[in-house]
Amino acid sequence: MSQNLVDVVMTSYNKGPYIATAIESIFAQKTDKIAQIYICDDGSTDNSIETILGYQVKHPGKITLIQNQIKLGMCKNTRFSYAQGKSPFVASLDADDWWDNQNKIEIMVKALVDNPELIGCLHNFYVVNIDGKLVTDGPHAKLHEYFVDKFTKISMQDLLNVPLWASILFHGNFMLLRREIIDSIFTQDFIPKYDNSNIGDSFRFGIFNLIESKKIFGYFTEQMGTWRLNETSHMASKNQVSYYLNHFIVHPNYRAIFQHNKAINFICDYERNWYYPKFVEAVKQAKKNGQHEIVQAAYDRLINCGLNEVLDFVEFRKVFGEKLYVTMARDIRRIGLARYIYRCPRVIYLKVASRIRNYATYLFNILYHLRLYGYNKLRIFRSN
Repeated sequence: MSQNLVDVVMTSYNKGPYIATAIESIFAQKTDKIAQIYICDDGSTDNSIETILGYQVKHPGKITLIQNQIKLGMCKNTRFSYAQGKSPFVASLDADDWWDNQNKIEIMVKALVDNPELIGCLHNFYVVNIDGKLVTDGPHAKLHEYFVDKFTKISMQDLLNVPLWASILFHGNFMLLRREIIDSIFTQDFIPKYDNSNIGDSFRFGIFNLIESKKIFGYFTEQMGTWRLNETSHMASKNQVSYYLNHFIVHPNYRAIFQHNKAINFICDYERNWYYPKFVEAVKQAKKNGQHEIVQAAYDRLINCGLNEVLDFVEFRKVFGEKLYVTMARDIRRIGLARYIYRCPRVIYLKVASRIRNYATYLFNILYHLRLYGYNKLRIFRSN
């Protein structure tokens, strides 16, 4: 295979404590396929620039540092970084994450060269906290239930049949993409939505916008990288209540920004239902620990979020208890009388519809067993 097939792009903003680890993991690759490393710094005020300049001296001609004169923000800077270079393949790495497998680039390039129908490759990864401790609910522990082979070709449609980690799987740091697919993501229709979202998962939703095109990826089950959750990450949090609430609230925003296509609806519904029980349990634990200010802050944030989808979904009395639930007058002032009046009958309707649905399901099951076993066997079964 030819040399210099891959451009590595990295965005940086005040990642001084971590960026050396990220850069070292790139230079640790046993490959001659990396043409250039492009680092787009968005106005760091810590020692990030000094660290990058040090590696420029250590590896002359391999690092291009671009210092934005005007702060672009997370999404615009990411899009700007993907526009750098001309190599046929593009790999990205955040300044606070790193690659673990020294043969990662060689493995992924070979997969794309040998399989021209693939538009990109991605791989499993570890998730650690700021101290480097493994986060136990990372994707690596779950995906092996669905991908038993070391390498699998998977379409976007097939990916939606893998419910546990369908959304987190497409992490930009752990993909190698053909350059032309990036151009097909950043269309004139998608760019305004992407730039204005300013949320870290935006590129993932750009990938999922390809759902209708039946694109195929190559997926490696091996964990060849590590994703760090640190204090500058939008996913990090001072407490579990806030952490899970962030995830619970953010996905309706994704839905609003990126419209209602099948893949994004799937992800948003799944993530909402995944994080809500965790949020409820975290609130319960905080109340048990006497952390009432944390509970109050979560309640206030929910009331002020302005998302009917969230307000209708949360069982306020069950989650927060009577004391917070009865602050109706204050909540009306906050969210507006019109929205409150709209919300009340809607909540009642949802509860009544849920009860009717449960009774209908129960009746259906009775009729099903009557047909299957006969009345006498059903009576004996119920008496037992």
